Amino acid sequence: MEDILDEPDETMGVVISNPINADLGDSNATGTIIDDDDMPQVSVDSPAAVIEGNNITFTVSLNTPSGLDVTVNYATS
Repeated sequence: MEDILDEPDETMGVVISNPINADLGDSNATGTIIDDDDMPQVSVDSPAAVIEGNNITFTVSLNTPSGLDVTVNYATS
């Protein structure tokens, strides 16, 4: 099932056992589901102005959820 959540690739395995009317050959296999979703975009919104002495708030947001931890470095000037 396809989704839009950015996430790590996923590896899965299958093991077969106890065949009836057959010999057991290679009984292990692995496969990888490669994530092809775009990384989310980070943006920051700010007010046009704030009166001196008051707090200013900057809102940082993602345009879509992520299945991975997202961190952002910031500085003020």
